[in-house]
Amino acid sequence: MMQSIKRCLYATLLCTVVGNVWADTAAPAEKPLDLTKPLIINKNQTQIVIRLTANATTGFKWFLKDYNAAYLTPTEHHYLPPQNTKLMGAPGTETFTFHVNQKAATVPQTGTIHFVYARPWEPIPDTETVVTWVRTYS
Repeated sequence: MMQSIKRCLYATLLCTVVGNVWADTAAPAEKPLDLTKPLIINKNQTQIVIRLTANATTGFKWFLKDYNAAYLTPTEHHYLPPQNTKLMGAPGTETFTFHVNQKAATVPQTGTIHFVYARPWEPIPDTETVVTWVRTYS
């Protein structure tokens, strides 16, 4: 339990430093995901989309570090450049899409997805962003 709290605190700290995290089922999210609360996946949901603020001009990018492959399968990852191209160095968005596997259909289920924001040529940092998910009956 204490380790979960520490991870949420680290995730909140990292997101404060590097940007915001959004999650949704299909349409673009309108507000950042609150990492102090789990991402709710309802029993009929077949995919989740997680959007992370990223700035490709700095060399940093998001890496999927860890997830439970029995429950989720990554299906897509791409970078969307910033909408306002007049701002030099403006951040864009990296999008990760996951298919929710049949094994996760037994409810309730919980799990985590771990991301690291790093430059590929540098050592992997100790801090990571952790998205906790909960599969519910609704």
